[in-house]
Amino acid sequence: MKRSDKYKMKQSESKKDRRGTDGYAAVRTPDTGFDLRMFWSALRGMFTARGIHFSLLTLLLCAFAGVLLLCGVYLLPAEPMEAHMPATAEIFAREGTYPLISRRWATSYLDNTTDSVMFMEASDKSALPTLQRALLVPRGIFASASEDPNGKDDSILDPVGRYVLGLSFSGVTSYPRYWHGYLLYVKPLLALTHYGNMRILNGVIQVLLVLLLFWRMAKKNRRELILPWLLMYLLLMPLSLAKSFQFSSCFYILLLSSHACLSADQDRDRLTGLFLYAGIATAYFDFLTYPAATFGVPAILALSLMRRETAEWKLAFLVRAGLGWCFGYAGMWALKWGIASLLTDENVILDAWNNIRFRTSHAMPGNAPAISTASCLRMVTVGFFRSPLAVPAALYAAVMIFRLVRRRRTGEKEGLRIVLPYLLVGLLPFVWFCLTVNHSYVHYYFTCRALCVSILALLVCLAELCRAADNAPVTQK
Repeated sequence: MKRSDKYKMKQSESKKDRRGTDGYAAVRTPDTGFDLRMFWSALRGMFTARGIHFSLLTLLLCAFAGVLLLCGVYLLPAEPMEAHMPATAEIFAREGTYPLISRRWATSYLDNTTDSVMFMEASDKSALPTLQRALLVPRGIFASASEDPNGKDDSILDPVGRYVLGLSFSGVTSYPRYWHGYLLYVKPLLALTHYGNMRILNGVIQVLLVLLLFWRMAKKNRRELILPWLLMYLLLMPLSLAKSFQFSSCFYILLLSSHACLSADQDRDRLTGLFLYAGIATAYFDFLTYPAATFGVPAILALSLMRRETAEWKLAFLVRAGLGWCFGYAGMWALKWGIASLLTDENVILDAWNNIRFRTSHAMPGNAPAISTASCLRMVTVGFFRSPLAVPAALYAAVMIFRLVRRRRTGEKEGLRIVLPYLLVGLLPFVWFCLTVNHSYVHYYFTCRALCVSILALLVCLAELCRAADNAPVTQK
C-alpha cells in the first residue's frame, strides 16, 4: 500500500470517529467525550405526535376510571366496615399518634394519625350522593380533632372518641384535594377484618413481592442488583412499611414498577412508557409521602438493564421518562382538582393552590421562625441515615470502593459516563426537598424516605463500576 493511501485511510477513520450515529459531525464535551448530537438525536426520537396524544388520552382515561372506581367502592355497604372500627380504634388508642417501633430513628415512626384519617374515610356513612362522596371524601370529626394553630394534629381522636369512648361526632369535614385511591383496597379489606389483621396481610404481601423481585433479578442474570436493593429495603424499615398504610402506597408503586422494568427488560418503548403510569398511580394512591421514589427506584433499575446502551441514550431516556412521570403525576393532580371543583360546590382548585403555596414555602405553623433550605436538607438527611440499618449499606459501599481502588482498570472518561446517569437520579430527592421545604421539614419522618433513591443510586453505580473494571482489559506496564 502506498504511503498516500495509508494517509487517506487514517484521515477517513479520523473523520468517522468524529461523527455521531446520525452521520453528522459529533459535538463532544472536552472533559467527558459526551456526544451532545447523539443525545439530542436519541431524545428527539423518543417524542412523537402519536406518543404525546397517547399520553394525554391515557391520562384522561385514568382520571375517568379513577372516579368510577371510587364511586364503586362507595357503593359498598358501610356497616361491615364500621363493625371493624372498634377493634381498629383500640389499636390507635393503645399505640398513640406517632408510635416508635424501636429507638428514635425517623424511619421507625408509625403515622397512626394519617392512618386514622384513612380508616375514618373508609368507614364513613355520610348521606351525600355517591359521586359527591367519591370526590369530597367526607368523614366525621370532633371539634378538637383538626389541626390547631400550632400545627398539632389530633385526628386520632376521631376513631378513639367515636368507637372507644362512644361519643357522637360534632361535625363532618372533607379532604377533596387528594384522590384517596387507597380507598380501593382499604374499604373492601375493612369490610372483612380490622386494622391489626390488615397490617399482617400488608407485611406478608410486601415481603413476598420483594422476594419475587429478587428471584426475577437472579433469573435475568442481574444478581448484582439484589444486595443494593435489599439494603435500600432495610433502610426503609420494612416493619414500618407493613404497619403504616400511609407509607405503603409509594412502596407498592416503586416495587410493582420495578417488576414492570424487569418484564420490559430492554424494550425501550415499554421502559420509557411505564413511568407515565407510575406518575399517575402515585398521584392517585399516595398521600404525599415520598413520591420521588416511585420514579427514582425503577429508573435506577431501568438504567442497570441498559448496560449496552450509550451514556447519551441513557440520559435521553431519563429526560423522557422523567417528563412522562411528571406529566402523569401533575396531570392527575390537576384533573382531580378540576373535576371536583366542577362537580361539587367546593373550590378545590383554590384549596389546592393555597396548600401548594404553603407547603413549598419556608414558613412554619404558628409563630415559629422560618426554616432554611439547608436546615431542611440536614433534617431529612440525618433523619434517614441515623439508623443502625445504614451501617450495612456503608460497609457495602466501602467494599465496592476498595475493589475499584485495587483494580483501577476503568478510565476516567468511561467511569464518568457510567456515573453521570446514576448521579442525576440520586440527586432527585434533594431537588424535591428544595422545592417542598415546608412539607419536607415538618414531615421529615416520612419525607426522608425519598433518600432511598440516593442510596440505591450510589450502591448500584458502584456495582456497575466494579463490573466494568472486572471486564476491562488488564494493561501491561
